[in-house]
Amino acid sequence: MIDFWADWCVACHELENETYTDARVAGALRDDFVLLKIARRTSRRGGEADGEILGSGIADRPLHQLEGNDLRQLTLTGFLPPDEFFPLLEKAKACS
Repeated sequence: MIDFWADWCVACHELENETYTDARVAGALRDDFVLLKIARRTSRRGGEADGEILGSGIADRPLHQLEGNDLRQLTLTGFLPPDEFFPLLEKAKACS
């Protein structure tokens, strides 16, 4: 799972504090996924590196299988509480 994070992003903090700390979510992430967390610049404007990541198309698709299979149907943009996020992890796991 690729998690694009920024200190100015309210949803990022909500995911970090409420969703990722949920026992079911934390267990699934620990046992079944490789979590890659990419910190964006502190400015919303970004920079050259941010532009390359965003332009690549992966920034809006946080869930990917390691084999490179795109799981666009499991894309998350914004905050989801644990009860809604956990089923996405289960669906992603079932796709492997």
